[in-house]
Amino acid sequence: MFAGTLTGSTVINTSSASPALSVDTNFHAGTPSIVVRNSILFGGRGVGGRDVETAGPTVPTVNIDYSALRSGTAGVTGPHPATLGSHNVNATPLLASLTGVIDAHQLAGSPTIDAGDVASVGSSVTDLDGDARVIGAAPDIGADELIRPTIGPASVTTAVRSATVTGTINPNGRATTYHVEFETTTAYGASTADASAGSGTAAQPVTVSVTDLAPGTTHHARLVATSDQGASAGADITFVTGALPVVAGSA
Repeated sequence: MFAGTLTGSTVINTSSASPALSVDTNFHAGTPSIVVRNSILFGGRGVGGRDVETAGPTVPTVNIDYSALRSGTAGVTGPHPATLGSHNVNATPLLASLTGVIDAHQLAGSPTIDAGDVASVGSSVTDLDGDARVIGAAPDIGADELIRPTIGPASVTTAVRSATVTGTINPNGRATTYHVEFETTTAYGASTADASAGSGTAAQPVTVSVTDLAPGTTHHARLVATSDQGASAGADITFVTGALPVVAGSA
């Protein structure tokens, strides 16, 4: 019998019609047990239809969750089924290159971003570049963690027609700009001009003034930071601008 766990990996079979993961019980005694987490399975150099294949006389246990199979159950072939959890991504990941030399780095906008399982990632685990495995709400599925800016908690001070938003931004080593989105609903719709957050690797304080607001009105705002790896949005902040002063009438 054999058992194993595949986690935090991008497995691409460069053969035109071969699966990324093959579980064949012809070569092992007993019933194998395979667990797949936070992994991209890409058969046929990313263009074939098979991502997982089972074979052999005995039925293996194959459990796949928080991972990427483009076609869901249609991507699993062979006489034995695989158990697919409810957190898998059944869409094509956006990777840097599937032609020529394979490049497994993920691109901004990939459906695998922040879609992994936090419980499957240890504190010392890093991606293929040595970067932290959780940059954002959750780890990315696959071997690469997209290095977007991270935004810390923010606060706001208000006046009658303006507000000042303060917070922190970590560019995570990429040239980053930031601004504040605001409006009277969480649809936002207005924003301040972009400012530079630099390209450091530590959280730094930022302050943004928002002007021309309606007095005595509830507003919503959030910090947004953008690099070549994509954009990150901070938590929504709700605040109320001050009321106009009451002018006493003359006697």
